[in-house]
Amino acid sequence: MKARLFLVFFLMGLLTICVELPSAAGQQVRPGRCPRPTGSGPCAEFCKGDASCPPGEKCCSNGCGHECLRAIKG
Repeated sequence: MKARLFLVFFLMGLLTICVELPSAAGQQVRPGRCPRPTGSGPCAEFCKGDASCPPGEKCCSNGCGHECLRAIKG
């Protein structure tokens, strides 16, 4: 019984990883860096990567979630 339960969780974890890999591999990383969070922003995911942001912005941590912010050059 324990072996079956382990196998089920192992396969679920493997499936989760396989589903996430293609989306992460195709993401564009824009030049520049994110500004430092100035506290705790909204705990929501407004972007999934730089490619989901307008030009000149990056998907950055806001202290809790992620949002598109103007990239810092350099």
